[in-house]
Amino acid sequence: MSVVLTLLGIVLLLPALAGIGLGVYAAIDPKTRKLGTLFALWWVPGAAAAIGVLIQDLVTFTVALVCFAVGGIVFFFKSWSVRKGRTLRGHNARSDKIPQTARTAGKRRRSAS
Repeated sequence: MSVVLTLLGIVLLLPALAGIGLGVYAAIDPKTRKLGTLFALWWVPGAAAAIGVLIQDLVTFTVALVCFAVGGIVFFFKSWSVRKGRTLRGHNARSDKIPQTARTAGKRRRSAS
């Protein structure tokens, strides 16, 4: 039984570490920085749960599994709100690239003439 749990812990640990790595990779890009960071942080309790199986500690596994589930719910709602927020705000790509001072200066010139 000990060998089976050790192998199961290793099998669970590898995808958890890959998820952390993928989240860190996604956090490098400025467009996906927030969700990448949240994704990497979400997988940390998953790695802890895998380690709980690996060392055969029921308390570590249970607490980490609960934290992983709560983190997954937070990740789902956060990613949903970020996607929904982008579509509702209606920013166009050009106005996002122009600094705020340039936009207000253009409005002042138009109102002065």
